[in-house]
Amino acid sequence: MFGTHPILSQQTFSGASSDVFPARRLDVAYGVDKNFLFGACISITSLLENNKDVPFVFHIFSDYCDDAICSKLEELAVHYRTNISIYIIDNNCFDKFPYTIRYSYATYYRFLTCEYLQPHTDNLIYLDADIICKGSVEPLLNIDIGDNIVAAVIDVEMMQKRAVEVFNFEPDTYFNAGMLYINLKAWRQNNILQKIVATYSNEELAPKLMFPDQDALNLLVRGKVQFINSRFNTFYNFDDEPKLRKAGRYKEIIKEDTVFIHFVGVTKPWFSWAKDYPAVKYFTDIYKISPWRDQPLYEASTLKQYKKKSVHEKYLGRGFESFKTYLTYTWLKWKKRIS
Repeated sequence: MFGTHPILSQQTFSGASSDVFPARRLDVAYGVDKNFLFGACISITSLLENNKDVPFVFHIFSDYCDDAICSKLEELAVHYRTNISIYIIDNNCFDKFPYTIRYSYATYYRFLTCEYLQPHTDNLIYLDADIICKGSVEPLLNIDIGDNIVAAVIDVEMMQKRAVEVFNFEPDTYFNAGMLYINLKAWRQNNILQKIVATYSNEELAPKLMFPDQDALNLLVRGKVQFINSRFNTFYNFDDEPKLRKAGRYKEIIKEDTVFIHFVGVTKPWFSWAKDYPAVKYFTDIYKISPWRDQPLYEASTLKQYKKKSVHEKYLGRGFESFKTYLTYTWLKWKKRIS
């Protein structure tokens, strides 16, 4: 299926002996490029800190790692007595998959996690790197999705309307792929990866895939989805703050029983300009106790990020900083246009 062997190398950091990991455990996978690896590491820490009695095995699929990251992953594994594996991916294996600036090859890593981990576990939780755990995941130890391929949370209203109009979905049947509980046996039996590649090659359907991985997955598992409570994938968008201008809005979204907070949008909690929003505390509290606590927060590096940063700075009363950021955005945009 893949043009080359997908995994260039694998390294496992063991903080516990194998007998600590019973069959009743949670295998959790992330698929990230270099830009989201930091977020995935904090996400893992949040799961471990808030679920100290749950047996986890973590799998990070990425195209990048270095000695500093490996050292911190080992520290994390030892501290929480867990096992963390990182798999370095050869992106050439995705030569049949569509690539855009907005959606890099990393968006397809979730498919690779399913294929590669099938021999090792029957079920898998896939999480996007911008998800922070704030509650107990123990219900997921006991979940039974039968013959369904995935369990997931319904996506936002805008995405539901699009799914009805573009793909003729029934209302409220399109899910967000940021958090998935995946039945790997059913995934294999239904040849999902092969069907995804065929979907991308379909000249009529492919142009409609605005969100290539999520759209394709929704189409292929339609009717074989168990929808679960939104507390397992609660969407929060920092970029809505300047638009809605409502103090304490996050309390209406992130509830006491919320398990996973999904920080959607351009502005992620590890960006420096998000640090003054109250909802960032769910990330910051974990970041400060993690092995990455001395790593600086990220600054803007893309046009979209500079534009959003300027908007947030203006909203937060930092007019001069907002002006400087917007000048940088304008200069980079002009430079890109003439290059």
